[in-house]
Amino acid sequence: MDGNSTISFFTAYGGGLLGIAQVGTAVVLAIFTIKLYHATARYADLVDSQNAIMKDQNGILDEQNKKVELQNLIMKYQNQLNSEKKDHDVLVMKYNRMLDEMDNLVAPLFARRYDEQIFSMKKFDSKIKFKNFRGRVDENPIDREFYEFWENIVRYSYLDQSSYLLTHINKYKQSIKNLIESEGKLEEKQRKFEEDKEEFIYIVEHRYSELMEQIKITANKLKLSESPQQASNPGHEYVCIEEET
Repeated sequence: MDGNSTISFFTAYGGGLLGIAQVGTAVVLAIFTIKLYHATARYADLVDSQNAIMKDQNGILDEQNKKVELQNLIMKYQNQLNSEKKDHDVLVMKYNRMLDEMDNLVAPLFARRYDEQIFSMKKFDSKIKFKNFRGRVDENPIDREFYEFWENIVRYSYLDQSSYLLTHINKYKQSIKNLIESEGKLEEKQRKFEEDKEEFIYIVEHRYSELMEQIKITANKLKLSESPQQASNPGHEYVCIEEET
């Protein structure tokens, strides 16, 4: 076969081979495209699945955060209740202590402040005991009343929450002692005693009014339905007095 024949052969059959190659290439590309499509679709499904999982996780986290916020709110409310209960208990203790001071110390002094049998010149000391005077007191009911009264005042003097009542009780007692034991003109000593007694009575009235006001204020804070008079000892006659300004 000469050169021209060879050229003619390749010319005749070459176009066919090229066509076959192009078809094969197209088939391969089509297959690759299909596989790529499926791979892309699977990837998209995978991304969607991951997004769904993340969304669920975020939802779970949101629920957990809400639960934590609710727990914190409950704890805050419980702490507030505990604090309010503690404050209330402290206030109740203060209220009861004020009533004890009124019933056992201030009110008896206030009720008998103008009673000459109690505010007399009889001597008494800081350790009054009724048994120490039994020998002669049994024969004198007035003396017995005096000593029993002041024995109770001394016994409950620890209830004084002011900064002055107990001081003036002791000052009054010292005034009586000075009247009886100290030297000097009787008239002058009696005058000094009367001045000290008037001062002491003023202090008793002042503490009575002050304590009554504190009891009323505390009762209002506690929202008590009963009045301080009813809550306290009904045996004492409580009245409101106005101090001179």
